[in-house]
Amino acid sequence: MPEDPTRSPAGRPGSEILTASGVSVSFQTAAGARIDAVDAVDLGIHEGEFVSIIGPSGCGKSTLLRAFGGLTRLSSGTVTLDGERVVRPQPDKIAFVFQDYTLFPWRTVLANTVMGLQFRGVGRREREETARHFLQLVGLDWCAGSFPAELSGGMQQRVAIARALTMNPSVLLMDEPFGALDEQTRTLLGSELARIVEETGKTVVFVTHSLAEAVFLSDRVLVMSARPGQIKDVVEVPAQRPRDESFLTSEVFDRLRRRIFSSLIEEVHRQAAVNEEYRRAGTSDS
Repeated sequence: MPEDPTRSPAGRPGSEILTASGVSVSFQTAAGARIDAVDAVDLGIHEGEFVSIIGPSGCGKSTLLRAFGGLTRLSSGTVTLDGERVVRPQPDKIAFVFQDYTLFPWRTVLANTVMGLQFRGVGRREREETARHFLQLVGLDWCAGSFPAELSGGMQQRVAIARALTMNPSVLLMDEPFGALDEQTRTLLGSELARIVEETGKTVVFVTHSLAEAVFLSDRVLVMSARPGQIKDVVEVPAQRPRDESFLTSEVFDRLRRRIFSSLIEEVHRQAAVNEEYRRAGTSDS
């Protein structure tokens, strides 16, 4: 029987900070067909917790993440942050990091990093000091004057993480932030992210397709069903964070990865059948 997704994880006694209660999201395609993306999700995420969401492509993972951040209108249910309803984006409280780095190519690393603070009206000296602090945290203070085209993909994503952190949000929502990177860079950035999260104490909700990444980084891994997405399984990772690379070859890691795969593979096949049904009906949302 799956664990209760609203329950506080072992070893993480922080109070509940982000909640979803009966969250459902539906929308219409250009052809006018109704798509039920997320269905009746109940979830509680605790302060300082790292939660990964994994599921088949098209199951509603990113839709749920956007609902957490106020970027998607709910069909029913509520999302709350510290007890207050989330109905619109709040970048000073909930920050996003996407798979695309979303850096402006004509702005330097420093100029990209200060953007949120600049929009908030923070003075130049303060915003640059703040940005340099977080660039140092991600190991990129030395290239503050460089342009994005001069950086590798992994370095650009670290700039995006630094930019999100400058807003001092309570929660980081990360949508496959390492999905476009090679495996070696992905592993390295996973370790870097674990260190950064531990140093800043941020709460993280992390969407990924990588089972290894989910187990390595998380306190809990949520497995979503085929569309309409629901929380099918909750897997707790009983290992202290941050973890080093030796955890990747441990018996605990292998056991948890196999459990998640077993829960996930059935939903992958179910989602393929759902996609085929929509294709035949001429309403595929690919």
